[in-house]
Amino acid sequence: MNARRPFFIVLFTVLLLAGGCSKRKPEPSPVPAPAPVPKAEAAKPPPVAATPAAIKPKPKPKSAAPLPEPEPEPVPEILFSLRGLESGRLANDRPLYVAVRAESSVDSEKTLNLAPASGSWSDAIKVELSPAGSSAKILLQARRVDVSDEAPSATLGNGEAAGGTWLFASADIAKLSPGDYQVQVKLAIADGAGWRGNVAGEPETFSLIAAPGAATPDQQTQRAIALAGEAALAQDWAKAAQLLDERLATDPNNIDLLKSRAALCLQGGNPIAANACVGRAWARVIAEKWVHPPEDLYMLNQAVMAAMAKPASAPAAAPLPDWSFPPKSVLAPLPESQAPSK
Repeated sequence: MNARRPFFIVLFTVLLLAGGCSKRKPEPSPVPAPAPVPKAEAAKPPPVAATPAAIKPKPKPKSAAPLPEPEPEPVPEILFSLRGLESGRLANDRPLYVAVRAESSVDSEKTLNLAPASGSWSDAIKVELSPAGSSAKILLQARRVDVSDEAPSATLGNGEAAGGTWLFASADIAKLSPGDYQVQVKLAIADGAGWRGNVAGEPETFSLIAAPGAATPDQQTQRAIALAGEAALAQDWAKAAQLLDERLATDPNNIDLLKSRAALCLQGGNPIAANACVGRAWARVIAEKWVHPPEDLYMLNQAVMAAMAKPASAPAAAPLPDWSFPPKSVLAPLPESQAPSK
């Protein structure tokens, strides 16, 4: 038992020992002084451990506000697409067009300038054809075909971009063996007042196939349009008209042929003939109730209306060229079955 007994147990023990059991009256004897009762000691509380609240924390140094991440520096980004392919394939009797667009990699107020020390910005772009997977083996280089009084420099960014069309001529394509090839567009400016460096677009592959011996009507039409476009870019207007008219003679309601022929008529200064082509195309759209007519047909129609609205100038020294008139198959009235319903 603990030596430090509670006070009520000590008192009970003393009273029990002091009581007697004899029958006779005991002799009076001096009452012994009671034994001192040890005073119960109050329990000491356990030491209190220091709590985090009791510890005065050290003041933390004031941290500066995080700095904003720096905006990346803009660089030119090269985008391009191959025109004239059918399901990723190109017949080896056709040209290959490459539509190129250069824009800024950052959408911000910052702009960059393509201004080589000599030549124009488009001279710094190379459009190369090589075997698929072997970009170092350059087989052909395209030439730009839509340059018309272009400024020597180009600004990219803040809503501005630069672009153009490059061409691999059909005569050069015909020299290649059937197989898989790739096209890559590169921009390199070593010196000048603006941006300097080298960038390239992602290569795009295609399959070159032998021209079919017995082409379908649609293949014949696409070939005629592609070759007519190549001739027009070389300003051989008569050849372009011949290629289109040969197909229009057998397919006078083909909208793609009619659009190309209307543009050629406008080039020859003959808006009346161009309007005949556009009107025939619209007649088919209406008769067949197309839900989504071609967008470029709207644009072509506006160009024809604008050309027809111009005031007549003094009589030209030479008559309109023969190639500015479409074939009789286009100028002939539409059959009643193809005429638009009133």
